[in-house]
Amino acid sequence: MWHWPLIVFITEDRTGLAGNALNVARVLATLAIAAASYHLVEAPIRRWRPRRVQAGILIPVGLAVVVASAFIGTAGAVSAQDTIGRINGTVGDCGPAPRFEVRPGRRPRRDVR
Repeated sequence: MWHWPLIVFITEDRTGLAGNALNVARVLATLAIAAASYHLVEAPIRRWRPRRVQAGILIPVGLAVVVASAFIGTAGAVSAQDTIGRINGTVGDCGPAPRFEVRPGRRPRRDVR
């Protein structure tokens, strides 16, 4: 997937090449970077094998990561009512939430009163 950044980067203004010469330069650069990427990044990852880790360690660590992510991801979050209140310039309760009515065989309809 190296071709697109190289097509954007290797231009006539930067290289002084045009037409087929520019396209050949792009193709050769793409092949060179793709080969280097394969040998330096992809092949070592494919050969790598993780050490055996007991499930007793993975489960608590995974749970801790999920809980920490939830706390970090929601830090500083405010409720929808507070956000609407700030937009409208009101403080506190913004009134009742809109009601939705669902009838069999029809799409839900928002009842605004």
